[in-house]
Formats: sequence, C-alpha cells, structure tokens
Amino acid sequence: IECAKRINKAKRVFVIGIGQMELIAKKFADSLSLLSKNTVCYTELGFSKLSEIHSISKQDVVITFSINKELVEFQDFFIALKEKRVHSTLFTDKKTGRLRKHVDMSFHASSTGNGMVNCITPFIVVTNILESILFSMDKHVHLGKVKNIEKKWNSLPIFLE
Repeated sequence: IECAKRINKAKRVFVIGIGQMELIAKKFADSLSLLSKNTVCYTELGFSKLSEIHSISKQDVVITFSINKELVEFQDFFIALKEKRVHSTLFTDKKTGRLRKHVDMSFHASSTGNGMVNCITPFIVVTNILESILFSMDKHVHLGKVKNIEKKWNSLPIFLE
C-alpha cells in the first residue's frame, strides 16, 4: 500500500522494463495513464540517458521491473536517483541482489524461469494487485475506465485461447 500511496502522490511516474519486462512495463504504464497519472515508460537499453536524470525530481517516482539479469545501467541509475532523493521501487525475480540495496522499496516476484509465460506471470499478478489498490484510491474512477482496462488486458498476448 505504501508503494501505491507514493505513486498516487507523485508528480510523474517513470516505468522501466527491458526485454521480457517490456510487456509488464507498458501494461502498468497504460493503467497509470487511465488514472490520469503523468507517466513515462522506457522499454529499451539506454533509458537512463533518455530519462533526463537531471529533470527527475523528488516529486517523481520510478518503478522498475527486472528479471534474470541485473543490468549495470539499472545500478548506476538507482545510485543517481538515490543521490537526488527520488523514490525508486524495484520488482524483481531475485530474492537477493545488488540492485535491491540501491532502491527504496523492492518486491520479489517469484519466477520459475521456464518459458516466458511462467517468468512474467508473477509480475502480472503483482502489478494487477498494485493497479487495484491505485484504482480503489482514486475518487474519479468510474466504470468506463475499468472497462477500458479490461479491454487492454484481454488484448495482451499472454491470454491463451
């Protein structure tokens, strides 16, 4: 709930997911946009240069999704965020790791590592829970927005027929 509160109060929310996490990052950013959050989503390497690290402020929040690898770019980015006192949250499949010590908050999404669906399913569940909390906190959410989210979810390639 603390993570949702920080997102809710943020001026801007930066969402980052590389590789397999691209789908998760885009879905989460889309849900935040439905809540009228000012959202920036990065899904490719080089995001730290694109993110205008100098313009990110204490009023912003950075949400990052990481699986399998702990990219050096993430580590350097988190260190820079910490120096600027920007709140950062990491969702990762690692129980321990060097990235976790550089963020304000981290969540473990247990992954079996066998195939893409098994790898990303825990991240889908975690983000769905976070999205539900955020929607319950928003006084302006109405049925139309919820239906738009449902359409987005159903259009994602993770649902098997």
